[in-house]
Amino acid sequence: MAFSVTEKASALAEEVGRTMAGACEGKVALVTGASRGLGKAIAQRLAGEGATVGLTARTLEPDPKYHGSLQQTLNEITAAGGTAVAIQAD
Repeated sequence: MAFSVTEKASALAEEVGRTMAGACEGKVALVTGASRGLGKAIAQRLAGEGATVGLTARTLEPDPKYHGSLQQTLNEITAAGGTAVAIQAD
């Protein structure tokens, strides 16, 4: 039986998706700069893959001077079913 390139690509994408889901299960990750931007995105991705994430940044509570905070990142991760702890650090 012959498969088209599209069918092969689709099957490969499904296989990659299955192996990536939970790739960080049982692991602990520490992410700096997790209150916003790239650090926040990395923390959310790691939590989504099953890691327990230690979030660090200078901004713990929401502050009108800044967009984002550790508390907001923590709330978003836990609302999505992930596990994280926020630690204010400089």
